[in-house]
Amino acid sequence: MNQTSSSLALNGSRLVRFLSDLNVSDVAVSHKHFIEKLGRFINITDSITLAHVLSRPVARAFEPDETAGETLKQTFVQARSAMVQTIAESFASAEGGARIRLPMLSVEKLADAKTAYEPYHRFYAAHQREFEQKVAGLHTRIRDQAAGLSPQLAQLAELDRVLGNTLSGNFRKFYAVTPRLLGKRFECLLGDYLPTAPSGDGYAEWIQPGGWLARFFREMNGVLLAELEVRLLPVLGLLEAVDEQFPGSVQAMTAE
Repeated sequence: MNQTSSSLALNGSRLVRFLSDLNVSDVAVSHKHFIEKLGRFINITDSITLAHVLSRPVARAFEPDETAGETLKQTFVQARSAMVQTIAESFASAEGGARIRLPMLSVEKLADAKTAYEPYHRFYAAHQREFEQKVAGLHTRIRDQAAGLSPQLAQLAELDRVLGNTLSGNFRKFYAVTPRLLGKRFECLLGDYLPTAPSGDGYAEWIQPGGWLARFFREMNGVLLAELEVRLLPVLGLLEAVDEQFPGSVQAMTAE
């Protein structure tokens, strides 16, 4: 595995490590028997389809493009930056113009432990819907551009498309677990601090630096960024493949 692959593998586990650090996940990360685990999500029909993609000859003309790596790099960096900016803006101010805005709750609403987390769950889920749409669009653009560069990349792009369609349902189930785990963290913090709820505008006090709610917001922000990283890994995989034929672009990108 080259240096880029090593760094991507490390980044790929960031979400699980982040949740583990919050003491809300007991998932053990292991690469042992990876193929067997992946095979559980692919049925016989899917296997036949994948085999057909691998055996089918590519019948199209290709023109080598030495600038392809840089072009794809810029497409990726711009899209990723826009998604990171969306996350930042959503936390910046509930009064701002962001389409997804962090909920501001009163002490009374936060005091109801059964429903207090629901607005934050909806907030996180709104970001997940945004991720799914934006990453899918980026993935398609990168895949389509890569497919026109060489027969090998065309075959890889088709395999990527089929495999992505096959596993998309399982990915949605996995991602749906993340906000529920964050809910456990929220309940833990709320249970520790609610008995000492301040009088007056407790919310304003809790979101000050060092406040428990400010801590939760910071942690939720970190989990969102980590999930975005994981969602982008298949796109980075395509860029790595392009880099094999047009060296240098992916390494430069991951260093930014």
